[in-house]
Formats: sequence, structure tokens, C-alpha cells
Amino acid sequence: MLYIQLIWLLWVHPFYVSVTTIDQSRDKTSLEISSRIFYDDLEQALKDEFGGKVDLKNTGQTAKNTELIRKYFSGHFQLRVDGRAVNPEFLGFSIEGEAAWCYLEAKGVTSVQKLEVYNSLLYASFREQIQIFHLNINGQKKSSKINNPEARARFEF
Repeated sequence: MLYIQLIWLLWVHPFYVSVTTIDQSRDKTSLEISSRIFYDDLEQALKDEFGGKVDLKNTGQTAKNTELIRKYFSGHFQLRVDGRAVNPEFLGFSIEGEAAWCYLEAKGVTSVQKLEVYNSLLYASFREQIQIFHLNINGQKKSSKINNPEARARFEF
């Protein structure tokens, strides 16, 4: 009986999580960023933010969807490197299974001592949203997690 109740609770209260990876490029001139988000959650967040119908799997709407996601990320994902704002460029997205992979690059980053990530992706749509971070900077690997409404993660290298 307890097992059935647990399954029911998981079904009623889905798990909302995104995983963002930030890697220093091999030539140490940029930060390469990928964010993995359940595509249906991202669709809902885009609908909530911009209105209208969003279908990320529709390849005929790739240009429109790319622009929507670019705008969404620009308002909900920011970086500060050593106290200086860095604006990552949105490169594009792909759908693989249930995940939307979103790709960004912060050019001109040659050294990182401190990195602050602001990430409020999906927070307005999902109170239970969790953001997980995996970083590989200066050969050091670090990970962290924040829960809605906390939107800042800080790292030192």
C-alpha cells in the first residue's frame, strides 16, 4: 500500500530539474554552456512568458523557437566572471528524447577565479524547479544545486 501511495505522489508531483554544464574551452578563450531541460517544461515556460502556442519538436518552427528560447535565456540566465557581467551568446537548441539541449557560449573569458551563475529558468512556471550545475574550469570540477526561488550559484577556483 505504501508503495502505491509513493507512486501516486510522484505522479501527482512531478520532478522539475534542469542540468547546466559550464566548461572552459580547450584554448581557454570562452565558456561553453549546455543546459538540459525537459522540453515539455521549457515549452510551458515559453508559453507562460510569451503567450501563444509553442511546439519545440516542430522542425518547421525552428527559427521561431530558437528566437523564443534566446529571448527567454537572456532574461533568465546570466553570468558574472570575476565580478564582471558576461553575456553568453545563445547558439541554438536540439531535442533528444524528452530533453531540450540549449547551447550557449561566453566568448572572451580567458581566466576565471570566481564565477556567479544567475539561473531562474522555469521558476515562474514551476515552484518545485531545481537547477543543477556541473563546472569544469581551470581543470577543476565543481557541482552545485539550487532550488526555486534561489537563483544564484557561486563558485571559486
